[in-house]
Amino acid sequence: MNEFNKFWDSKKVLITGHTGFKGSWLSLFLKNLNAELYGVSREKKDGIYTLGNLSNLFESELFVDISTSNTDSLNEYIANVNPEVVFHFAAQSLVIEGYKNPKDTIYSNIIGSYNMMEIINSISSVKSLVISTTDKVYKYPNHDNKEDSELGGKGYYSSSKVSVE
Repeated sequence: MNEFNKFWDSKKVLITGHTGFKGSWLSLFLKNLNAELYGVSREKKDGIYTLGNLSNLFESELFVDISTSNTDSLNEYIANVNPEVVFHFAAQSLVIEGYKNPKDTIYSNIIGSYNMMEIINSISSVKSLVISTTDKVYKYPNHDNKEDSELGGKGYYSSSKVSVE
């Protein structure tokens, strides 16, 4: 077993947005490396998660809106899991939905991320927090952007993602 595989072996990993596209694929990958998986999402999503019956990969799941002011159940769940690594993918991830429902987009992407960071800061077992956003955070999303490229974007969706960055 190589060092990369050893790192993930039996590692407690929490994935927010685990029923979405990125969360589902990451779950498959990490389970293949023998990680112990836990998931938090607002809802079960049609797609890879349901088609692949991925709920079987998780030790437990919590379905809750992380963008609300009452984070008691989320805080309790994460404290009980005691994850070592957290991947925060939970978000309103569709640009068109950002135009249709800007308030939900702002709450989901900004307040949800804030709530996760606040909770994670109080959980001593967490050694790493990885947050994934989008290429839409860049001022010029059609360019070959790098980490230090200028942030910008237009619309509620892009602005909410820039805020998380």
